[in-house]
Amino acid sequence: MDSQFGKNVDPIASRVHVWLVGSETNRVAAQSFREQQQEKAPSIETGITVFATDPSEELEQSCIAILGTIDLHHGEYSHEPPLSAVEVYGLPLSGTLQSAFEAYGFSMFQTTSYGFFAGNKTA
Repeated sequence: MDSQFGKNVDPIASRVHVWLVGSETNRVAAQSFREQQQEKAPSIETGITVFATDPSEELEQSCIAILGTIDLHHGEYSHEPPLSAVEVYGLPLSGTLQSAFEAYGFSMFQTTSYGFFAGNKTA
């Protein structure tokens, strides 16, 4: 949820799939990463998806709004194994966010220096 996260994305996107807020900084970083990866075989396990947010919406609401799409693309009906953890950068864990993640089966939460971690998703 960090609009300036792009400079940090390469090492993470090389090991897991990353969803980035659609800012200019993040779009440039995503394009650069894709260009670097052109020589490698494509993988659904790694890479970057840039998503649009409503500028009038609070970041917390944008995070909640994208959860369903992430679950659709990486959940039990479209990915084996399905996602079991999410790291959120640039947004602290709140009761509202925890409830939203719980609705998608996440049961373990940890506050981090960069935001929060949600894990132990039940299938």
